Amino acid sequence: MAKLVILMLQDGNFDRGFQALLQIRGDNPPTETQIQIPGTLPPAPEIPALLDRWRSSFRSLNMARIEAISTQIVRPDPQVAGELADRLNEWLNSGDKKWRQIRDLLLQNSHEQLRILLETEDIHLRRLPWQAWDLFSTGNYKQTDLAFSPRSYQQPQPSFSQSQAVRVLAVFGYAKHLKLELDRQVLEDLGDRQADIEILQQPSAEELRHLLRQKSWHVFFFAGHSQSDANGEIGKFKLNEREWMEIVDLKNSLDWAINKNGLQLAIFNSCDGLGLANQLAQLHLPQSIVMREPVPDEVATQFLQEFLRAFANRESFYVSVRYARGALEDTFHHQYPGVSWLPVICQNPAGIPPHWEGWLNPQRSTVNSPVNVDGFPPLTVTREQSDAAIDRAAIARSPLTPKQLIEIGFSLSVISTVSLLASYVWGTSDPWIQTFGDRGWTIEMARGMLLIVGIIYLIGTKFSREAAEVFAFRSPSNDPYEILNLFRWFVRVFSFAIAILLLDHHLWTGPEELKSLVESTGSDWLNYRLPYLLYLPYSTINFALTVWLFAGGSYAAIEDLLDLRSQSLNLKNKLELINEENVKDDRACQYILDAFKIYCYDVIYLAKRYTSLFSGLATAILFETIASRSVFGQDTLSESAKAWFWVGAIVVAIVLLIIFWGFSHYETVFQQTSHCLSKFEVNYQQFEKENNSFNVLRRISRSNLSMYLGVLMFLISIGLMFWLPV
Repeated sequence: MAKLVILMLQDGNFDRGFQALLQIRGDNPPTETQIQIPGTLPPAPEIPALLDRWRSSFRSLNMARIEAISTQIVRPDPQVAGELADRLNEWLNSGDKKWRQIRDLLLQNSHEQLRILLETEDIHLRRLPWQAWDLFSTGNYKQTDLAFSPRSYQQPQPSFSQSQAVRVLAVFGYAKHLKLELDRQVLEDLGDRQADIEILQQPSAEELRHLLRQKSWHVFFFAGHSQSDANGEIGKFKLNEREWMEIVDLKNSLDWAINKNGLQLAIFNSCDGLGLANQLAQLHLPQSIVMREPVPDEVATQFLQEFLRAFANRESFYVSVRYARGALEDTFHHQYPGVSWLPVICQNPAGIPPHWEGWLNPQRSTVNSPVNVDGFPPLTVTREQSDAAIDRAAIARSPLTPKQLIEIGFSLSVISTVSLLASYVWGTSDPWIQTFGDRGWTIEMARGMLLIVGIIYLIGTKFSREAAEVFAFRSPSNDPYEILNLFRWFVRVFSFAIAILLLDHHLWTGPEELKSLVESTGSDWLNYRLPYLLYLPYSTINFALTVWLFAGGSYAAIEDLLDLRSQSLNLKNKLELINEENVKDDRACQYILDAFKIYCYDVIYLAKRYTSLFSGLATAILFETIASRSVFGQDTLSESAKAWFWVGAIVVAIVLLIIFWGFSHYETVFQQTSHCLSKFEVNYQQFEKENNSFNVLRRISRSNLSMYLGVLMFLISIGLMFWLPV
C-alpha cells in the first residue's frame, strides 16, 4: 500500500531542538492519518555554521543564475559538504529517545511505496540538504525524494480533460551572461514526447498574465535570474531587462491557471528559489521545483535535461527528480561539492504527484489519475488546524530557552551573592572570620558562580526533560521494569533526607561545631547562629542545583542504558535467528548493516551526551583542588561541606562509569554483527575497519571540545595535588 509520510518540525531552534510530529497516511487514494507520533529533535547548535559555510561556496559563483553575485570568488571546499552531511546524519540518526521513535518508524516503513514531506517554516531547516540523510539510501527510500510541504493547504480543482500533448509554457527571462539557449533546446526536444511548447522570450508582465489565463497548461517553466529574501518567504524573477516580477504580481493569473486551467507543475530553473516555492504553495499549486541556492549555469541545464529525460519517459515525478540528482552528483561533485542538494520539490499534500502519461490520457492512468473523493470531506488544512495537531500530540517539554537560562542564572547569582555578603560582611562574627577568613566570600562566590553556570547549562540543554520527569507526580509512560519509577521515589526520599541534614547543619550542628573551635564572650546567637542562618540561602541553592543535576543525569543514564540494552538484545536476537536459519539473502545483509548503523549512532549519541557532564565534574574537581591548597591561603569549607562535595562528585562519577560500561557493550554487538556478515558476499573486513571501537571513539571525540577540556582539567588537578603544598 502506498503511504504518505509527513514530518512536521515546529517551535524550536538549533540551540534547544525542535518539536516534531510524524504522520503516516494512506496515499493514492489519500486517507486520513493512520499513525501519529510526537517527538523532539535534539539540539544541534553547530549545524547553522556548517550550513552557512557550504552555502557561501554557491553564493560566490560567478556563473550562477542570480544577478547580485559577489565579485569575490570562493573556491568550493569539498570538506565542508562532507562535514555538513556527516553532522546532519549524526543529528537525524540521534539516539535521543524522543526522536528515535520517529526515526525507527521511518525505517520500519522503508519497504513501502511512499512519499515523504517535510513541513516547517524554519528557513534553516528548509535550507538543509535533507537528501544527504542516509535514510534515503535505505529500502524504497532510494526510489523517492523529500519534498517541502506548506502548513496550510487545500486541494485544487484542476481540469482533467484529455489532452493530445503535454502543454508547457516556457518563459525565458533576462539572460545576461547565461546560456539559456541550451535550456530552450532541451524543451524543444520534448516535441518527440507529445509535448506542445510555447516559448516567451523576455515577455512583458501583461503578456505573461494573458497567456496564463487564456490557455490550459500542465507545466510553467522559467529560466533566467531569480532570488529570494533572507527569510526564504518572498521570491522574484527577472522577466525582462527592465522588470522584476514577484509571485504576488501574478497572483490572480496563477490562481486562475491552477484552479481553472489545471496547472500542475512549476519549474524555476534559476537561482535561490525557496521564496518562489513558498509563494506558489500559498496559491495551492500541486507541486513546484526550484533551486535552493545560486545554481551554476551548466548545472541548471543538466538538471533540466536529466529530469525531463526520465519524466517524459514515463518515470514517476519523484523518481525523475532523484535520477536527475544522481546525474548532477556524478558530473559535478568534484567541481561543486553538494551540487545534488540544490533542486527542491515543494508539494501540496492534497495534490497528486504528476505523471507524463496521466497528463496525456487521464482515463488510462490508474496510478496517477484523480481519485474519487466524493465520500470524503474536502482536503483542506489551515494553519490553525496544523498548530492544533501539534498541540494535541503531547510533545515532550523542550529544553529551556537561552533567555530563561540567563534569567534563572542571574536570579540565583544575586541571591547567592547577597547571602555570602550577609554572612561574611554584614552579619559576620569574629569566630566566623577566624575560621573561614575575611576573603572567604570571594572564593565561595567563585564556587557558587561555577556551580550555577555549569549546572544550569547542563540541566537546560542536556537533561531538562529528565529532571522534570523525576519530580513529576506521574509514572513514566515506558518503564516495563519499574526501575525509573523506583529511582524517582529514591530521589525524593534522598532529597528530603539531605534537606533535613542541611537544615540541621545550619541551625544546630554547624554553630555548635564553630563554637567548639572558637570561644567567644559575646552572644551565641550573633557569633555562631546568625552567620550560618545568613549562609543558608547560598547552601540551599548549591544543594538544590546539585540534586537537580544528580536526579536528571542519573535518570537519563538509567533511561538511556535501558534503551541501549533493549536495542542490543533485539539486534543480537535477530542476528542469532539469521545464523540459525542460515539466511544468505542480500536483503538480510542490508538489514543487518542498517540495523547496526542505527545502533552505532545511538551508542555515539549516548557517549557524547555525557561528555559535558564529565567536563563539568573535572572543572569542579580542579577548582576544589586549587581552593584546598595554598593558592588562596585560606580554606573556606567546613569538614561537613567538604564531605558533601566529594559525595556529589563520587555520585556523578558513578553515573559516568555506568554510561561507559554501557558503551563497552558495543564491542560485543560489533563482534556478533561482524561474524554474521562474514557469511554474506560483503566486504565485512571494511565493515570491521570502519566500525571497530577505536574508530567509534574517534567519531565520539571528533569536534568534541568538552571531552578534551575535561581530560585536560582532570590531568591538571592530579598534577596540582602533587605539586602544590597543603
